[in-house]
Amino acid sequence: MSICYEWCVETIDAQHDDVEDLHHFDTFVEARTFLREKLAELMHGEVPFKHRYDLCLIRKQYEVDDPGSMIDQQWAYVIDGALEAEFDGGAKVPKKYLNEVAT
Repeated sequence: MSICYEWCVETIDAQHDDVEDLHHFDTFVEARTFLREKLAELMHGEVPFKHRYDLCLIRKQYEVDDPGSMIDQQWAYVIDGALEAEFDGGAKVPKKYLNEVAT
């Protein structure tokens, strides 16, 4: 079993609460920078205020023998400036990522 993590900013349709787009990043700093740019566009009226953006960490689990076959995927969201300590599927978020968001 192989596990990898990636940061993601989800573009959410504010009216219907549907995920419209996913923006993937290797680091929290890259995801946070992208999110800040999108929020600045909203605040300055550059884009219509019909979306919200959610920041999350995605945990992907693969078979060791076949790295192309994902067997599990779980999400943990940044809420009020803190990363959830547990993914939605019950796995614990590694301290490395919790500390990254806390700083």
